[in-house]
Amino acid sequence: MLVSKRIHTEAQGSNTSLPIGKHVALSFFLTILGFFVAFGIFLIYQDDQQNKYKRELIPRARLAYLQKDYSQAIQLFSEADKEFPDNLEVKKSLADLYFLKGFYGDAVKYYAAAYNLDRNFTTQEISNYGVALLKTNNIDALVELWSNQQLSPEDSYRLAEVYLQKKEFDKYKLELEKIKGFFEPLIALQVFNKDLEETYNMLNTIEHAPKLGLKSYNFELFKNQIIEAKKQFDLGKIEYSELITLAAFANIEQCQFIQLRIENLKEKLIKQNIPIYQVEFLEGKCLNQLGDPDAAINLINKAIEADKSNIDYLEELANSYFLKGDLNTLHKIYNEIFLISRNFNVLNNYAGFVYKLGKKYDAVKYYLEAFDVGGTSLQKKSVARTILQIHFIDLKDLEVCNNANLLEALNEDDFDDYFLLSHCRIYKNIPISEVTSINHENLAYKYLNALSRKDKAEIEKLLDQDPDGLITTYYLSIGQKLFE
Repeated sequence: MLVSKRIHTEAQGSNTSLPIGKHVALSFFLTILGFFVAFGIFLIYQDDQQNKYKRELIPRARLAYLQKDYSQAIQLFSEADKEFPDNLEVKKSLADLYFLKGFYGDAVKYYAAAYNLDRNFTTQEISNYGVALLKTNNIDALVELWSNQQLSPEDSYRLAEVYLQKKEFDKYKLELEKIKGFFEPLIALQVFNKDLEETYNMLNTIEHAPKLGLKSYNFELFKNQIIEAKKQFDLGKIEYSELITLAAFANIEQCQFIQLRIENLKEKLIKQNIPIYQVEFLEGKCLNQLGDPDAAINLINKAIEADKSNIDYLEELANSYFLKGDLNTLHKIYNEIFLISRNFNVLNNYAGFVYKLGKKYDAVKYYLEAFDVGGTSLQKKSVARTILQIHFIDLKDLEVCNNANLLEALNEDDFDDYFLLSHCRIYKNIPISEVTSINHENLAYKYLNALSRKDKAEIEKLLDQDPDGLITTYYLSIGQKLFE
């Protein structure tokens, strides 16, 4: 009975349970359901995290930009640009960052994209965009951008130079007139004065006008020539006065505007049976300036035949062959010049030609000779600086720091000199000088201090902020050697 009861009970139990197949199916279904629920939760979490990452991209990029971590800022803003392709802030920020880094092609790309979205650019953004276009030789786009804008004096001068390049002389003059309170445009405008006395009376104003710092003019030479031209004019030597005046304008690279005056002067002298070789020399000088050295050579040789000892004529002939890239003939001409004189100016000029034609060691040799033969303190300082720059950047050599005479010619109150001298101090394990007149927030100054501490991490950060590549160039050339 007990056995039969147990069997009866088990039978009853089996009637209340699912078959084995259905039980497995239910377990599988519950497992799958659990998986999908978990996966759904995971996807929701991931989506939330991705949205959070996207939301934080621009704030993180802004922060990196503010902290001058430019490479990181570019990376983050680039990611943001993919997520938010119509975001004006992102486009402008990338444009500004690439401009700061000196990547002008990329800057143009993003400024153009931002400008298409909204033309409400600040003056600084218009300036940066234009300079980037200029750096990438997008001249027509630059003119279109800047021609109807309120520009800074510096940009007005840049635009004037573009008009000069395009031979749009009326626009060139008009742009200079807008900024004639500054030295560079004021001296350039004198070529349009038909009255010599007017230019003569402007000399003091020109000399004391503030400089834009975008172009170098030899004002002392210009002033002396205008003074001499006025003197000859007052003596009644009109043609000679005109010759000196035209030479003054040629020396400030205004040959585009004096060619007709040169031709007229030449005709007058021929009619008076006066030798014209000085005018032909001036013609040749202008042809060199305007990029036609082959035509210049014949005219300059005529002047040399008339006056074989004139160093100015010989050096202009040398300039013709420099423009042609003919180092051998350049060398032969200077050997002739050295028979006449081996002074500071001649040696300095020859060194400059040789350097530009790629002969760096020869250039240093002649610069050193120029330094040794004399010159003014300013001339010696300039040559000493050039010699150190060539050794550092081109020759990657710090041994020049052992030349005490060169170092003594430099002035630590001048930051360019201070920058060079500080590398030598670090090379010699001497602390760099604390010069109060120097801006301690200057990027190059910070670099020197980091270099003196051998702080590679700080240097890498500063290199990332180097817009014109100055400290990067010096670090790659000699800075790394100071860690050895």
